Amino acid sequence: MASFGAMALFRSSLLNVRVGDTDVAVGPAILFQVLMFATDRAVDRTRGNIRSTLVADIMRGVSFTLAKEALPNFCFELMQNVPMDEQQRFRQVVDALASKSPSDMRDSVKALNLGLMLMNVVGRQVLATAVRALGERIQGPNALDLPVLGRLRGVVFDRAFPTLVDVCFVMSQYGSVAERQARKAEVMQVGEGLSANQTMDNATKVTLLALALQQQVGDTVLVSALVQLDPSLNQRV
Repeated sequence: MASFGAMALFRSSLLNVRVGDTDVAVGPAILFQVLMFATDRAVDRTRGNIRSTLVADIMRGVSFTLAKEALPNFCFELMQNVPMDEQQRFRQVVDALASKSPSDMRDSVKALNLGLMLMNVVGRQVLATAVRALGERIQGPNALDLPVLGRLRGVVFDRAFPTLVDVCFVMSQYGSVAERQARKAEVMQVGEGLSANQTMDNATKVTLLALALQQQVGDTVLVSALVQLDPSLNQRV
């Protein structure tokens, strides 16, 4: 009786007050609302870390431009029970995401947002299954942005490797020290393979090294490193 009485007391409210779009209960129930809100936020923070890793793995290499129509449609057909109004609202959000210019949001970031939104609706397993099934139809190639290509013009591979790699990873602050060292080791392995290749021309080697660096440190760090090292990497020196 005491337990049920306590439950009834703390779930009761004297009145509801409208604050913006939310009804706030005034009374003992407000204590549980605060506790529920704090608990929900704590769970969201924990799930956010997991979801970030999952969506990065699932959407790796996916092009937003190629996937924005095909991937949601395929996911909804796999589910079969997503209401039409929810599908329409989802497409409106995707259209708003697609309207952002590349300078505001890169294609790869849009793809991650698309994956997170789909995961909220269809779940991780359906999203992963859909991405695998669509395969190369929604995969986009890695490409260097125009500022990077402009900075690479005239760069000599033998001068760029390994100096450019070292400078990029000194500038990069992404991830822990151990993670940066592991990513640098991957790029160094690519660079050493290119250096040993005597049949490949200089421009191709420079482009492949830049692509490997772009995947690990991003375009902004890569451009900054090229600016700092110019003209020491250039053929004119």
